[in-house]
Amino acid sequence: MHALSILAVALTLGAAEPPPAPPLHPTAARGIAAYERGDFDKAFAILKPFVFDLPPDLNRESPPEPFATFYLARMFWRGEGTAVDLPLACVLYGFATTALTERVGRDHPLTTMAMEESKSPCHPGNLDREEMDGLLGCPLRDGITRTVIELAAGGSVVVDRAGFQVSANGETARTPARGTCGKHEVTVSVTGTRLQAGARPRDFIEMFVWISAASGRDNHIRRELQWLIFEVVRTKVVLRLAQPLLYVFDTPYPSAQMPDGVREAAVLRVNEAGAVEFTVKGAGSGVIK
Repeated sequence: MHALSILAVALTLGAAEPPPAPPLHPTAARGIAAYERGDFDKAFAILKPFVFDLPPDLNRESPPEPFATFYLARMFWRGEGTAVDLPLACVLYGFATTALTERVGRDHPLTTMAMEESKSPCHPGNLDREEMDGLLGCPLRDGITRTVIELAAGGSVVVDRAGFQVSANGETARTPARGTCGKHEVTVSVTGTRLQAGARPRDFIEMFVWISAASGRDNHIRRELQWLIFEVVRTKVVLRLAQPLLYVFDTPYPSAQMPDGVREAAVLRVNEAGAVEFTVKGAGSGVIK
């Protein structure tokens, strides 16, 4: 089917006097055209930043552009141009359905198509309820979605989009994710670091995360790569450091690959005085108490 013919077909299948098809945003049209050609890599490269970055020429207070969001949801569901991500697909289908309902009505064939397609990725058996709740609270999180880290004293911590779940000493507790909603995140690395500082080893979780947001009234997109250091204290996870490493503006949407040289430049270690110290090459160091 031609990229734009989906609108005409849907309207033909609708009521005797269906509502007029809303115009496609030019960027959405390019992404959908690539999808319909079967060029999923190009379609994903166009549609993901378009949906996630909220382009300046669209109203940021309104629902997302429905057609781009619908196709992006489908790509995360089917694994077209990206890895399968059912929770994110489910969230995006929800956004698309809401926006389509507002644009063309709940009974329109396009809205019905979005609701029908969402049944598979949104089936309760396909989703982790806690991670889904985390995504619903702060939807546009991607990159690494789940990592299990073993703890020095036994037990483990699961890091996912809902936050941290620690299982140790017969207890399990969850620490919610940081409150950065409104800023879109790409997690590029999650690792466990065990350091012997004093009588007992200390368990840390190091994360490198791109955070994107509009920059003031000029609508430029500001991206910041942060080095986050958390410490596992019994069954809680405590943020010890949020260190900016890079700032860039109006660049393509960040990939989930670690930028060259960053991992080597950010070091967490025990110093000569026996204290846990973080060091950023060219930017100094400090002690984590």
